[in-house]
Amino acid sequence: MITLLPRFEYNKPRNLEEALEILEKVKPNYRVLAGGTDLLLEMKFKTRYPANTIVDISKLNELRYVRNRDSHIAIGSMTKVEDLKNSEIIKRYLPILAEIASEFGTWQIRNMATIGGNICNASSSADYLLALLILDAELNILSLTKKRHIKSEPFINEGREAVKPGELLAEITIPKLSSNVGTSFLKYEGRNVSSIPILNTACLLELEDHTIKDVRIALGAVEHLPRRLRPVEEKLKGLSVRDKDKVDKVLQTIPSLINPKSGVVASAEYRRAMSYVFVKRAFSQALERCS
Repeated sequence: MITLLPRFEYNKPRNLEEALEILEKVKPNYRVLAGGTDLLLEMKFKTRYPANTIVDISKLNELRYVRNRDSHIAIGSMTKVEDLKNSEIIKRYLPILAEIASEFGTWQIRNMATIGGNICNASSSADYLLALLILDAELNILSLTKKRHIKSEPFINEGREAVKPGELLAEITIPKLSSNVGTSFLKYEGRNVSSIPILNTACLLELEDHTIKDVRIALGAVEHLPRRLRPVEEKLKGLSVRDKDKVDKVLQTIPSLINPKSGVVASAEYRRAMSYVFVKRAFSQALERCS
């Protein structure tokens, strides 16, 4: 049931330094508001909201950017999803991020939601978490006294505790994809008006001639956290994509490797069955995009 917003103390820093000072002062009982597309719903429905202080960083434009840096792309945590959808740098070097953006809610939501908010909310179905998993991303986190870097997989495995009290996710750095790599993202929502996916999946595929040199597969909205399907990846490496039966036999093992959750959107049994179907589709799409 929707209720009135709870009472809270509101802070709106003017710059990054001021934001870090406020976070240090009010920790640990606060929540950061970036775009608000997740947090405001939590506050209305009083779910997962044990805080009495809001730190609104929505005006920190110094963290809103996409930059081409030699072998990497740097993305500020306050970059809007719509920015990623329209960025020529993203389309050229990390097209899966633009692909995810095109599937990300409505135009209004894309212009409010930030990549940092989507990541830090740590939902099992968060689209950009899957991209981080297959792209070997690194997250740069700041506090008033230090900065640290953490790879995407340990970051995701920590959930909401990955960003500690007093810290702020500042930047995501991702290696550029080479021209012989294909990527794909698929999301299964079940019905067009649904915003809660039954599952989502991302795939990266690199070929050498017709042999699978590298493959990374991530699955989300199925278990408590999104994760890489490493046993499947290891069995696929070295196979020829022309040997479709062998490839499919490996993909058929996916349902036995996961422990899906049941909910109002879909049962565990249905998610288990669909995991094979959608990973196979994502793999085929990534294969088509390998040049």
